[in-house]
Amino acid sequence: MARLDCSKIIYKITKLTLLIWITYIILSTTKIPNFTTENLQRLIVKSNKIHSVTLVIAHPDDEVMFFAPTLLNLNEMVPKDVSFNVVCYSNGDAEGLGDIRALELQHSIKLLLSQRITNTTILDHKDGMDEVWDAGKMLSQLNNIIPTSLPKGRQNIVLTFDKDGVSNHINHKKCFEVASKYHSNNMKSTLLLTLNSYHNNILLKYSSFGWECLKLLNKLYNPFISKQVSPFKSNGHFTVFSTYPQYILSLSSMLNAHKSQMVWYRYFWWVMSRFVFVNNIKIVN
Repeated sequence: MARLDCSKIIYKITKLTLLIWITYIILSTTKIPNFTTENLQRLIVKSNKIHSVTLVIAHPDDEVMFFAPTLLNLNEMVPKDVSFNVVCYSNGDAEGLGDIRALELQHSIKLLLSQRITNTTILDHKDGMDEVWDAGKMLSQLNNIIPTSLPKGRQNIVLTFDKDGVSNHINHKKCFEVASKYHSNNMKSTLLLTLNSYHNNILLKYSSFGWECLKLLNKLYNPFISKQVSPFKSNGHFTVFSTYPQYILSLSSMLNAHKSQMVWYRYFWWVMSRFVFVNNIKIVN
């Protein structure tokens, strides 16, 4: 009997999982693109005319494991003559794979941002949770990569981690520190965007796309709330949601480009992590 009950439980879980994925795929046809487009249109209006987009990360694979939803949607909406910069402060050499991982990052960017002008810079800071990076050196390097003298009315968008970093990683937090200093020094020409790391919220961090789908369905079909599908808030937060095809593209980039990093627990990440489906972004004023 116990064996039969266990089989029923597995069957019900499988059915529920399939139903959730089917819901996500259906929403990806029109609802999720509308949801994201509304947010990014408001961001682009707020940023005046975009001169460049710069992603500031600590390690190769950060770009796809944490920022793929934002990068892919910006790539679709920002004019094609706007260059995308990727500044990676280490080559991920903690396990002696630095040269391999550096090439993997360049491959990943070409897959994610095809038909886009991209510049990938990989710097020489040593990867590791015990490594304290020199913020002054990092800032000087960033100043040399992002142009600070821009035509009137144009802005650079800088995208990076928030102050807590994903999983409280010391290298992630240093990226935020340096990007914040750069923003403070160039406020008129820079719009700083930071990724909500869901610090200390394990349930939300590993909620996959489920929580966001529920919020979107509630927004669309709840008769007691407005039907306008826009979560862009006055406090400067907005949400970017990957469609199913965008998720497959980012997963393919991880599988094909970052082969050295595809150990068993990465597969769990690509099913359960919220970051590969949804980015909640803060605009730092």
